[in-house]
Amino acid sequence: MAFDVRCPSCKAKMRFEDDALPKRGDPIDCPKCGQTFPAPSPNAFEEQKKEEDKPKADSGATKKKPRTVEAVPRTYFNHWLLLLIVGGLMSILIAILTVAWVVVARSAKAEDMVACVPDHFNVIRGVNVKALRNYPGVQANGDKFYDAEAQGIYTEAANKLGLATGDIAYYVCAREAGSNGVLFLFGTTPNFDPSGLGDGQPVNLSRGVVASAPTRNLIVAASGRNANATLSTAVQNARVKPSDGMHTKLGTTGKLATRGQIWTVFRNEGALKGWLAASGEAIREDGALTKLRESMGKASVLATWVSFGSGGTRMAAGLELEDSKAASDLVLDLKKGPLGKSDESEPPNAFKKAMTSLANVSTNGAWWQYLEYRQSGGCAYAITKVEDVDKAGITLGEYINPARGAPGNSGGFGR
Repeated sequence: MAFDVRCPSCKAKMRFEDDALPKRGDPIDCPKCGQTFPAPSPNAFEEQKKEEDKPKADSGATKKKPRTVEAVPRTYFNHWLLLLIVGGLMSILIAILTVAWVVVARSAKAEDMVACVPDHFNVIRGVNVKALRNYPGVQANGDKFYDAEAQGIYTEAANKLGLATGDIAYYVCAREAGSNGVLFLFGTTPNFDPSGLGDGQPVNLSRGVVASAPTRNLIVAASGRNANATLSTAVQNARVKPSDGMHTKLGTTGKLATRGQIWTVFRNEGALKGWLAASGEAIREDGALTKLRESMGKASVLATWVSFGSGGTRMAAGLELEDSKAASDLVLDLKKGPLGKSDESEPPNAFKKAMTSLANVSTNGAWWQYLEYRQSGGCAYAITKVEDVDKAGITLGEYINPARGAPGNSGGFGR
């Protein structure tokens, strides 16, 4: 016969067989709540037995048996293990955020400066002066972008702020092709007092107007057509950093380009509308490059960029297409075509002629050896490198020559 015992804490019922009855006072552990309590006296069990043996009155209806609650064993959790797991996850998260912050901080300079550019500007070029200082042999390539007008504006503004020539960290110039409207952005290494340049208000210089942006390390200057309006727009963009700023209009191609140390971006807007399509027509005679010609006619952005490092000089050019599929299709076509390594046919004559005019045979060989085609989002781009900086000099000089580029104003950059 079985006897029941209820836990005084949670009222859970425990059942003991007759031959396994605990003695009075023996500890009983409740398997549900873990409470320990003494076993009742044997008399209690005997009384329970008498109650169960009593004949039950026939009430004419079958009574329901009392509901028995089965005891559920208590689950114990190691709180120290929980803290260890949470702590480990937090450490990993902090490490990831730290790396992300370093990457963002390193690239945010260019993105913040590009965000200041007004919507109607369509030629933007930048030089990471701070990065180029690590490679003295290529500093001259960056200086090609630092024209006399920009030098004069920065020098005059820097004198008002007590800055030195070497305090420039980044330099961006944006133009409206077909006009003489130009915007200069100088990112400085040290912070400065913005009141020295009007604190967002235009200050007249011998060439154009200049102001400081709210970031306290950005000098904004404009000259040519609508200089005051251009300056005001750039300062306002720097203040609010709109989500639809110029950096978003450049797509994946613009993001890739601004990671380079010297870069140029052309937008298929304004006076440049249709310029890319017209440029694509120049390769119509090379029938194997039909896909490239068609893609140039549909692209919204063309960009070129150069990076220097211990592995050599990397040069890239990319097109921003309507979506990732269009970019992927173009890359696949280029890999299979005469400019790809899977095809044994000779490069088109126009291409070989252009390469021969840029550099010597040894440089061309290195350029061709490392040529690759890649795709990122809507960007289809070609990238290559020349390991010897000296050999890369001539090719590089033409590749980033400010005198070349969009029509309308000396390549869209110089006067």
